[in-house]
Amino acid sequence: MDKTKWKSIMLPKELIDQLEKFSESNVSRNLGFTNKSQMAAYAVRDFLKHYSSFMAYLELMDVESDFVILMDYKIGTTVKVKDKNGKLTCSKHKDQCEHMDFVSMIPRVQNLVK
Repeated sequence: MDKTKWKSIMLPKELIDQLEKFSESNVSRNLGFTNKSQMAAYAVRDFLKHYSSFMAYLELMDVESDFVILMDYKIGTTVKVKDKNGKLTCSKHKDQCEHMDFVSMIPRVQNLVK
């Protein structure tokens, strides 16, 4: 591995422990991972691939104690995502949607929405 092409980030010890345990498994080897850095890089790439598409059209407008207001530029309106008995609900959709996914990935909102 060319270390000049890599940089370090800090992760919680518990997460590193899980990566190390998984890296020793047959599943990890069968997937082609040879170390925990490869797994972490893959996970971050997958996260960015999945969630970066939201950044183009969703904007966090307001955060309250039990709901969040988003601007959805794709549909041209605001959307309210709120906590209802420990589950996120969306004012525009009945089922799980990109608005709930977007809200669930925002660290400061994760602490506010139960």
